[in-house]
Amino acid sequence: MSNAYVEVAHVEVTSNVSAVDLANCMSSTYDVYYLVCSNVTLDADGGYKVVGKVSNVVETVENTAVAGRASDLGGSYGQYNTGVFPTPRDFIMIQRNYNFQTALTGNNSVLEGYIFNTQSSSHNKYSIYNNMNATSNTTDRFWRYRMQVEVDNTNIYDGLYITPQSATNISGGKFTLYGMKNN
Repeated sequence: MSNAYVEVAHVEVTSNVSAVDLANCMSSTYDVYYLVCSNVTLDADGGYKVVGKVSNVVETVENTAVAGRASDLGGSYGQYNTGVFPTPRDFIMIQRNYNFQTALTGNNSVLEGYIFNTQSSSHNKYSIYNNMNATSNTTDRFWRYRMQVEVDNTNIYDGLYITPQSATNISGGKFTLYGMKNN
């Protein structure tokens, strides 16, 4: 990353963990953060979600608005809105479900994007992010999502918490959070 990005937290997972906790790494030093989750594997099929932490406690928000665009790199495109995601929608970012067992043979997922207004007590939280994942080892299909999320609250985040969906554990991956310099 360029000089505009300052690493504020990094966790590398090499064996099963139930969650990745990027604790106490967000502050008023930065208004915008950039999260990169790479080479993520789970112990079973599923996805994973990212939620904020407030006063080092995992936030439980059920009023998240989602919109975006998905493309199957085999050629189809689709627009996604709030109706596509499970209820309650309680995330600032999410890696959609896919066959994580294929990730064990090299088709690992990537999620990366920006989180805005983490330190604002007067504005909602927003994210704009991309993710890519494999759907199966036999069809070599990959999906790419470009998503936007709004979390309808003004809590101040001091960290992020990443948990698997459908699976029990995160079995591998690198999780890095960068603060973005204001000038």
